Amino acid sequence: MNYRFYHAKILTMETTAIMEGELWVQDDKILYVGEGGDAAAICQSLSIESILWDREIDCGGNLLMPGFKNAHTHSAMTFLRSCRCRTGCLSRYSRWKQSLTGR
Repeated sequence: MNYRFYHAKILTMETTAIMEGELWVQDDKILYVGEGGDAAAICQSLSIESILWDREIDCGGNLLMPGFKNAHTHSAMTFLRSCRCRTGCLSRYSRWKQSLTGR
């Protein structure tokens, strides 16, 4: 699938500057990140033939962070996801936390 995200503010992991432009994705790879413009010229610079888009998405000036993966987690809390208070998990968690922090 070929996606074109345009009218976006783009923050890459290569710089702290936010650029305005577009992002092209072909299958599972980022093909182009830049200011956009003439698609034929961009395709020529990438040495590819013209692209037919499966989906074009107007980002409305919102921020895109290509390649960013949110690995944020609270590991200590994962065992509580399916736990009910009546099983005693919370009291065990409180005792475990107290043993680590002294509080």
